[in-house]
Amino acid sequence: MTKPLYFQFWTNLCSVLSATALITSYLELKSLLFVKKINCTFTVRWEAILREIEKRIPVCISVMLTDDLVVAKSAFNHLVNYRSVILFSNAQKIDNYEAKTLFFKEFTEKIVPNSWDYLRPMKAKEVDKAMLLVFNIVEASAKVRLGMPIGEEEDQSLPIWSGLIPISSKRLTPIADELSINIPLPEHLKYNL
Repeated sequence: MTKPLYFQFWTNLCSVLSATALITSYLELKSLLFVKKINCTFTVRWEAILREIEKRIPVCISVMLTDDLVVAKSAFNHLVNYRSVILFSNAQKIDNYEAKTLFFKEFTEKIVPNSWDYLRPMKAKEVDKAMLLVFNIVEASAKVRLGMPIGEEEDQSLPIWSGLIPISSKRLTPIADELSINIPLPEHLKYNL
């Protein structure tokens, strides 16, 4: 049996997964996880990993959302409240133009609601250039850590603050780039104002 190829995707409290040398996005639909390669500079190593994954080798995908920093009376006991999932699957490459276009529309609408019709239509070469992998989720494992700090019994009476520092994930006011300074903010982006 082939050993699974392990690679980690860590999220920073949002729906877009990212890591230092790569940018990957995900959208969960029913029992499938879609991964789309976004235009950016990829290392040769990452391209090689994608080529191996599309051969339907077993893969393990890890996702973690951080909810709170758990501050204890001792640095040794600091923790993180989190939600995590590990998915086991095999990738299937999607080459069908209509299926890829539908994915891009659903993905875009999930990340920035009501934006698809506002944007310039995708060019055929953009759809063809992007690699779309579908992972049929066969097996998954979830783990959650909730709660206050756990410390030593003798530390409980120390006059040191302990508790949770919540980490919030929310959309803030959009900031225009240099090319859009004089373009009014579209209605579909004003949901936080």
